[in-house]
Amino acid sequence: AGTTVLAVIDSGNGKPIREISLPDWQQVYEMTWGADSLIYASILGDGGFGLYSINPFEESSFREILPPRPVSIERPQYRDGSLYFGSDLGGVQELYELELGSGRLFRRSSTKYGASSFVFGDGYLYFSRHDAAGKLVCRTPLADLPKVEVVWGDEYKSAQEAALSGVDTITYKSETQIPVGEPRRYRKAGHLFRLHSWMPLYADVSSISSSSLDISDLSATLGATAIFQN
Repeated sequence: AGTTVLAVIDSGNGKPIREISLPDWQQVYEMTWGADSLIYASILGDGGFGLYSINPFEESSFREILPPRPVSIERPQYRDGSLYFGSDLGGVQELYELELGSGRLFRRSSTKYGASSFVFGDGYLYFSRHDAAGKLVCRTPLADLPKVEVVWGDEYKSAQEAALSGVDTITYKSETQIPVGEPRRYRKAGHLFRLHSWMPLYADVSSISSSSLDISDLSATLGATAIFQN
């Protein structure tokens, strides 16, 4: 009970290659394939989210990369020897890069209200940027991304750093947005009463006829329902 199993399946024939049991009370959330057939996974345990590597072709290959912390880890992606993922380590959701060779961690975006759903493509980073007006689909050249080294799990220091970053330092291009009409004033006087009726009749069924199949004494009159709403 309480055990999560990671199943690796051959995409060619649909047959299972291996099943890997995780330690009790740990749950895999998101995964990505990396180099040397390694699986990198964000796993939730008692201490929060952590990052782990798993070799599905070797026994005892479950290895901790980032220890569990009470922060989020979103959509890990392997790219050129590094793991990229979204996290609210600094107070708002940003993009982070973990260099697997050196173990160094860098924040790669800097936004005022946070960002999410990071995708790499054609020399750009695409993402959903949170703003006071809502969410905007944005992009920025990879060459323009900041690279600030941070400490995993040092929430206070990272939050201070995020607070000092001030307004957005990342340049972006917004995609087409859906236009919203001008607001209209709501007036109570025109909405005091609403008339509703499933049928324009009021049926009076006596207690005697309700317990039998005799409907000869059923009477009906015109009726309506009025609901007051403030």
